[in-house]
Amino acid sequence: MLFFNRNLGVVSYLVAGFLAIVVPMGLGYVIFQSDPGACYDSPCALPLLLLITPPYVAPVLAILFAINRRFEKSLPDGWLPTISASGIVGQIGMSAFGVLMASPNIRRIFFSDILLIPQGLFVGLVVGVVFWVVLYVCGRKSAEI
Repeated sequence: MLFFNRNLGVVSYLVAGFLAIVVPMGLGYVIFQSDPGACYDSPCALPLLLLITPPYVAPVLAILFAINRRFEKSLPDGWLPTISASGIVGQIGMSAFGVLMASPNIRRIFFSDILLIPQGLFVGLVVGVVFWVVLYVCGRKSAEI
């Protein structure tokens, strides 16, 4: 199993949060640059979401993860719960934002698309994976004892 074998310091959370912002944003930029004309000369939703949401999602994820570890792991902090929670909350957040920001006509026409297209899930999963992997690398016990 993948567990944290030592306490995580503030620097670990800062590094994980920073990389959970930079890596997904870089991925979004690479996706957009691979074929910039694919979306009629404007960025598609997925690369745009990968560029916009990580600066908001990663700090919240870092704070919630630190609070959870501080209160003696009220929720599991393994790779699957962290990544799953990040993805599910990302999808809920994107869907809620889309429904609230859409005009009534757009909401009526595209309501199922706003709720069911899993771009928020993907963005949340990417941020969660990067965040957890960096924390795992920072928190694993060294081979030298």
